[in-house]
Amino acid sequence: MMTGAGDEDVAKSAIQQGAADYLIKAKLTPEGLITTIEASVKLARMQRKIAMQQRELATFAHVLVHDFKAPIRGIDFLCDLIAKALDAGDSAEAIRELDEMRGVGRQMSDLVQSLSEYIGADGEDRHDVYSLNDIAARAQSALRSEIADVGARIEIVQPDWPVFGSAPLLAQLLQNLLSNAIRYRASDPTHIRIAASNAAAGLTRISVEDNGRGVPLAFRDRIFEPFQRFTSRDCVAGSGLGLATCRKIVERHGGRIWCGTSALGGAGIHFTLPAQAHDLAAQ
Repeated sequence: MMTGAGDEDVAKSAIQQGAADYLIKAKLTPEGLITTIEASVKLARMQRKIAMQQRELATFAHVLVHDFKAPIRGIDFLCDLIAKALDAGDSAEAIRELDEMRGVGRQMSDLVQSLSEYIGADGEDRHDVYSLNDIAARAQSALRSEIADVGARIEIVQPDWPVFGSAPLLAQLLQNLLSNAIRYRASDPTHIRIAASNAAAGLTRISVEDNGRGVPLAFRDRIFEPFQRFTSRDCVAGSGLGLATCRKIVERHGGRIWCGTSALGGAGIHFTLPAQAHDLAAQ
């Protein structure tokens, strides 16, 4: 606010109503005006960043609840298997299922840590090279119950293909995509294919394709927005945050994600990741 006649009460009122600063015309100089404008722009940008971070925190609070449902169901499923094995006197099977449960528990812990770093202002994810099969195995362990319920066949093409990134976040990405493929299945048997290939220079392309319902062309861009769904909630359960989380994870890694067709006849979700550490740093 700039005025030729005012006092402290006027200045206080102006600031309370949203003014970034208060200038008196009689004391105005070009240098002072430029300094005030620069400070005001800096303040506005900071306020916008804070508002964006608050929205991110609110969204990921929902995501955290949403994405924990699958591993919790997986643990419940494993508890049932352990109880049956113990009733049958099969201690070896019980121990094996217990080890599987520990793996799911570690995955949940990794997810909490990664999401905590993800939404933090200065958080950094630890990136390393893993095989496609390693990441897919992490994702499938959390969905063991759902996969067993529908008898889904998950095919890993090029299982030894190197994938660079944060293992917990990439596993969460595949978990969400596998969960969607199962949720939107068209008929049995459900077939899901995960494949990797070279994309543009320095990029890896990963595709998750299924033989399910597919995604109508008009919705293929919108499905990555939070809470966007192309079916009624009465038809398919879910919060509408799964694919939004996928996009966040891919963008966090410096890649992009899109929806296309599938050679299996259903939906095809494709995304790119930098193939090496220096590619990620250049983003």
